[in-house]
Amino acid sequence: MNQFYGDQISCDITLVVKDGEQFQAHRKVLLQASPFFEKLLSSDMKESNERVIRLQTITQSQMADILQFIYNGSVQITSQENAEKLIEAADFLLLSNLKTIASKFLEQHMTTETCISMNYLAEQYSCEELVASTRKFINSNFTTVTASKEFLNLPSSVVDKWISSDDIVIDAEESIFEIIIRWINYNKSERSGKFSELFSHVRLTCVSRDYLLSHVVTIDLVKENADCLSSVTGALEWLDRPTDCDVPRPHSPRKALTLNVIVIAGCRGKLQPCIYLPATDEWYLLPAAESQRLFAINHIVSCRGKVFFITNDIARSQCYDPDLNRWSPAPWTADNLPFSAGTRLAAGDGIYFAVEQSSSISLWTYNLDSNSLTPSHNWVERAQFCAVAEDNYIYVIGGTVKNTGVSVSECTRFDTEENKWQKIAPLNEARHDAFGVCKNEKIFIAGGFLTDEEEDPDYVRTCEVYNKLTDEWQFIGGKTLRRLFGSMVLVDETLYVLGGDPERLCPCTKSRENYPSDKVECYSPESDEWKVKGTVPVNNLMISENTDRLRSYFQACSLRVFKGVLTNLEAIAESD
Repeated sequence: MNQFYGDQISCDITLVVKDGEQFQAHRKVLLQASPFFEKLLSSDMKESNERVIRLQTITQSQMADILQFIYNGSVQITSQENAEKLIEAADFLLLSNLKTIASKFLEQHMTTETCISMNYLAEQYSCEELVASTRKFINSNFTTVTASKEFLNLPSSVVDKWISSDDIVIDAEESIFEIIIRWINYNKSERSGKFSELFSHVRLTCVSRDYLLSHVVTIDLVKENADCLSSVTGALEWLDRPTDCDVPRPHSPRKALTLNVIVIAGCRGKLQPCIYLPATDEWYLLPAAESQRLFAINHIVSCRGKVFFITNDIARSQCYDPDLNRWSPAPWTADNLPFSAGTRLAAGDGIYFAVEQSSSISLWTYNLDSNSLTPSHNWVERAQFCAVAEDNYIYVIGGTVKNTGVSVSECTRFDTEENKWQKIAPLNEARHDAFGVCKNEKIFIAGGFLTDEEEDPDYVRTCEVYNKLTDEWQFIGGKTLRRLFGSMVLVDETLYVLGGDPERLCPCTKSRENYPSDKVECYSPESDEWKVKGTVPVNNLMISENTDRLRSYFQACSLRVFKGVLTNLEAIAESD
């Protein structure tokens, strides 16, 4: 199209804009420029016959920029107003590329004073990338944005939309109450009637008790509204609940007010359970369970905001609720269970037990909604396998042949919805008692033990990743501590390995002896290496003075918690 630019002689179309100014253009160029011009000029419409197109919503300066873009593929944007006008015109003329260029200009010049209006414009003209970028900017800078005149001049319906969002980034839920008050006071005489509706979006049980009493319940807007006052009273009653209360938190915390943590407990009941924050290397002690110690933990799993500690004796399993900061018997312990040991566990929509009974293994499912435990399907004829759950699938990786104890590389997956088995690619290295986790459509495993018929048993130090799209396993950074029965967890997109029974070389006999490890390792995709991240404070977690070699033989799981629950826990230091 550039060859026609500046050639006024061969122009055969006249464009008339809002102020009457006329521009000359080429029919062939306009036909190719957009579906808008193609429809006008390739039909028997008036514009095509008269060769005149009247564009009453477009100004002279806009038309000059538009023709510059149509002929040359580029345009010079000098201001926010210029960009906004071009988006409006480009949307009308169906010039999607011009709309994208103008949107990029706005994105690069976005500020806390202009992001609200840019977001409104982007939604009005369906600029999807600009909608996404403005929302992200507003969410990330929400407290500052809400102090701007743009926000304070918003109608209540738009304020309602923003403060109800789960994605806004705030330091504390108290900020939402303060934002509402600031918006009301900006025009109090006209906006007071909107307070109750906006106040309903404050997640009151995520607000501190002291703040509710000193800043919320004391203001007239709350005291004079029965619904608002009742909401605060209800929140205070929940915050002051008795220790045996099992009512869950009525309000889910916003994403910015939650943390991904690792829950750890000793597998022989010798360590008091604790919480680890990898981002800050902080450790917090969980309260002691009613029985003071958890017997022979077989596995730990988190599901729907709670942590289930599965013991070898299923009837003694425990559940910890971080919101209530309280232990209780696992809900299935009231049932007359037909099994007591030999379980493996994975979590998806429910909690699954692979149970060995007599000579067969079966899958039992605990449904949290119906509070029922039922057998659902026969399991694989393997033992000591690694089980990883993802969506409606349970992946069974490696293990040993029953009766022989020989390690296998075989892998299968079970569809819990269809009750069907499917073989997948085998491991590159046979192993049993490995551990793994799912991350971004991939499954990572590490550790374990290798037993075959010809050589002595040995610890496996390699790690492998399974790509579900290509159905293949590949080795990744293999320099990890050699662990058996360990745990791999995913926290904030980072893989961590800890616990288990690692291998060390005895300095006296130079022979292999198994000692516990208190090291937490994390994986770096950039360097393809595992590195020591922290140290479990074993000495501060001991329940008894018996510090035998099982003292740090523990397992772990990841959990997302409300930041406020940490105030109820005792902070502890790392081991020396």
